[in-house]
Amino acid sequence: MQALANSLWVAGGLTLVLTGGSAAIALLFKHLALTGSPFIYALSAIPLLIPDFAFGVAARMVLDPSVGLLGQALPSTLLIDRPSALLAVIMVAALKWLPVMTVVADASLASIPAGQQAQILLDFRSFGRAVRLAYLPYMRGELLLVASLSFLIGFRQHELAMELTAGGAGFVAELWSPWNHRQIFEFARLDQAALEALFVLPLVLGIVLMIKSKAQEMLRDDD
Repeated sequence: MQALANSLWVAGGLTLVLTGGSAAIALLFKHLALTGSPFIYALSAIPLLIPDFAFGVAARMVLDPSVGLLGQALPSTLLIDRPSALLAVIMVAALKWLPVMTVVADASLASIPAGQQAQILLDFRSFGRAVRLAYLPYMRGELLLVASLSFLIGFRQHELAMELTAGGAGFVAELWSPWNHRQIFEFARLDQAALEALFVLPLVLGIVLMIKSKAQEMLRDDD
């Protein structure tokens, strides 16, 4: 249950960071007239080419209180106590996934027809008003997609979390995916691992069905 709770915390935190961060950066691109830049879109794919394992190792080399490059300037309990370990997993995972999620959010602004964009500029002299009344409502479908993907990415964290926290800060910050993996490959408890997977399945399916229902509702509203 603790591993499951940890995964839910990471999933929820990553959802907030990626959804809010991608929306903010996409709106900044809009303000700077960088929306739809092929160069930026190409750069966003680079973090996805780096394995989670490498992200976790690199982050630990920087953040580890004993051997990390910034270890002397950081609290000695970093990556050891539960809150800081889970927060570190959220932030490092966000570094990998924020660029591509920003592309998803930015693509919604790039798809605004030229005529509608011109009307927005005429109707709203202030960019802030345009953000609140035009751009954010226009982005809602894509931000819902970002939120759903972010939750699933956060919940399934495995190699990055294992390498960053050395197994979960004494296992108090262990996530559900590594725990289930240990059940199968270290403890050979296939029946217990399968039972736990069946316990978690309704949770994941419930989230997916909720997202699907919300997306269909939004499509009906747009029609």
